[in-house]
Amino acid sequence: FALKPDPTIRRNWKLTPINGTHANLSMQTSYLTPEVYMVPIIISDSGSPTKNTHINLPVTVCQCNIRGNCRTAVKELQGMPTVQSAVGILLGTLGVIGFILIIVFAKLSYQKPKPQSISNQDRVPLKSSV
Repeated sequence: FALKPDPTIRRNWKLTPINGTHANLSMQTSYLTPEVYMVPIIISDSGSPTKNTHINLPVTVCQCNIRGNCRTAVKELQGMPTVQSAVGILLGTLGVIGFILIIVFAKLSYQKPKPQSISNQDRVPLKSSV
């Protein structure tokens, strides 16, 4: 493992090999601006012929809380509803409900009324008291 031979990279970062398969990357400076840095690392094997590859390791530098978790600045989330989208959703919902009600009332108004069955008691006239 080795850092790219760039003075800026070597000034900010330190790569310490642990064994043949692991290395420790640490900051050389006491402060870096919180952001994501791309640290170029060269990885080589010990075979013959030697093979190596270059990777850019993304490293997030941030302020940590007591638990060691990053505290990031609050940003506006993309995709959150705006006033226009909320009004659009509301009007769309009311439109669908209104359309369903129109269909239901139209269907009810076109149905033929059921004939009323007239019982014998309904045909007898009321007795008048004289």
